[in-house]
Amino acid sequence: MPRILIVEDHPVNLKLLKRQINLLGYLSDVACDGVEALEKWRTESYALILTDCQMPRMDGYQLAHEIRTLEKSLGGNNPVPIIACTANALATESQLCLDAGMDDYLPKPITLPGLKSKLDRWIGEAPAGQALPAQSANPQENLPPVREADVLDPTALAQFTGGDESERCEILRDFIDANRSDSDALRGAIAESDISAIVRWSHRVKGASRMIGATLFSEATERLEQAARKGTMSAIHKCVPEFEREHARLVNYINAQTSGPASGLS
Repeated sequence: MPRILIVEDHPVNLKLLKRQINLLGYLSDVACDGVEALEKWRTESYALILTDCQMPRMDGYQLAHEIRTLEKSLGGNNPVPIIACTANALATESQLCLDAGMDDYLPKPITLPGLKSKLDRWIGEAPAGQALPAQSANPQENLPPVREADVLDPTALAQFTGGDESERCEILRDFIDANRSDSDALRGAIAESDISAIVRWSHRVKGASRMIGATLFSEATERLEQAARKGTMSAIHKCVPEFEREHARLVNYINAQTSGPASGLS
């Protein structure tokens, strides 16, 4: 059975990608950054690598470059397909990925049909007997009604949970845990006027929030990221009130929707 290496530093994104790949009928290994991924690629055989672009130690671009260089030194036969996953929606992003040696590009949030299309193209269809789960035909089936879909789109997690409310709550708790530390790091970067750190942390927060369907929060975070990429602290500070407002709305909403240890987290 084909095995895919998932390279992603955000724990929630990693968990959701692994579940998607397993639902499509493939085996998977995981790595938290390019350094770990490169070591696994050296010792294991993978049908495909699915990698985030922005990661500590070694990012996805560097990983692709290193793998292509090593493949050439070994004769260049049967290069492993590398697909980039990124929250950047810029028109130049796909070219950056191709220039680094990647084969394809998959923007976040990653949908199950979109992922299946890419895997079918580069690996071939999933093993016999494996297909999209029946629940994905109607993402809202068995899901409780959500009155504030602009805060948290109920269809976003349906492809991972198939309507299982306990699993949905578990994913949202994981998001709250990761988002708390990430958002605090972003606030710290803003307080220190560290532009590069603001870009890095806002990009990370944006990607994870898109994956769970937090549309308005991800949009507010993207505006913060774009302001940071322009390098102007005054523009960044103008985006902070919207970021904090949507962050508070999202956290309060998730806490109201879940129960257990995560309740009350901020």
